[in-house]
Amino acid sequence: MVVNTRRLAVSAAFGAAGIGLGAWGACLPLIKQGLALSDGELGSALLCFALGAMLVMPVIGRLAVRVGGGLLGLVGGCGFALALMATAQAPGLAVLAACILLMGLCFGALDVAMNLLAAAVERAAQVPIMASFHAAYSIGLLGGAILSGALFGAGFGAAGTLFVACALIFAIFAIAGLAMRPIAIVGEGGGSGAPRRQLLRDPVVLAMGGLAFLAFFVEGAMADWAAIYVVQQVGLDSGGGAVAFSLFAAAMAVGRIGGGRLQRALGPVATIGLSAILAILGLGAAAAFPAAFVVLPAFALVGFGIANIIPVVFSAAGRQGGDRATRIFPAVVGIGYVGVMVGPPVIGAIAEHFTLRGSLFVLVLALSVVLLFRRRVA
Repeated sequence: MVVNTRRLAVSAAFGAAGIGLGAWGACLPLIKQGLALSDGELGSALLCFALGAMLVMPVIGRLAVRVGGGLLGLVGGCGFALALMATAQAPGLAVLAACILLMGLCFGALDVAMNLLAAAVERAAQVPIMASFHAAYSIGLLGGAILSGALFGAGFGAAGTLFVACALIFAIFAIAGLAMRPIAIVGEGGGSGAPRRQLLRDPVVLAMGGLAFLAFFVEGAMADWAAIYVVQQVGLDSGGGAVAFSLFAAAMAVGRIGGGRLQRALGPVATIGLSAILAILGLGAAAAFPAAFVVLPAFALVGFGIANIIPVVFSAAGRQGGDRATRIFPAVVGIGYVGVMVGPPVIGAIAEHFTLRGSLFVLVLALSVVLLFRRRVA
């Protein structure tokens, strides 16, 4: 009963994080249009999210052991929501960048805390349930996008939409935070600087962290640029952008809900291979044929394809023997989540100097590397 309550609480935290980023992704075209930003300027602002997260992630593991992952997740989640609301009020690029930097700092803390809590609950349950937490995140992404689309239809702008989404996030953390507080984080983030440096040279950490980085690179890029791609390249309005993002998030949620069965049927290596191929096909179709009847289902295919790469990699990292798993898992998570932060600004920079359509082929390249090195999870 205790494990189930804590699993539900941590799943709710993942879902709340997804709601925030889902609403953010749907509102980005409106924010970009309202401030008259170029692709490169928006990409530069999004880079601040990555910088903020990268600044805080190296110390969050140790801090979670000291103050508790539940408290850290609660503070990070509420701070993330406040910063998210502030982005819609930014009068210019500089203030927007500062708000996004604060978002990155808070989300970095929340992200690592959530995954450490999920790993602790998984160990207590003694069954592989990591995919279920990431499914909750994907469902939150979908919920945030659907909520945004409905609010756009009701006449809300970016500010009103993010206010409603963040009010929901506050409510979720107010309830889930109580159940997360007692979850103990043992062994993660501790140790001296030398062991951490050794971890970054560990071939298992490098291989699994690299796969996680590339998968999250694609996921982060899709989260922030899918709606913008549909608005700029396909010619739909912001509601159409929200629909595109919703399809991507819905397909990802469906893929992760059934991910455990798929992995048991095919094995981890084949699961990653199939996932990468499906996502590559979707991205290639969206880039080659920028029409609504192609791009919308193609983005859904990308979401379904990308869904299970991260859960498979994280499960493989968690299967390392004994205390080794408690040291390797946070390192793989940390390297992986750099990808979700770096992906959006890199795509923005490429779109500025080339085209947004062309930038999708960078995502194809990233997934091709995942496909090539998929056997590293065996």
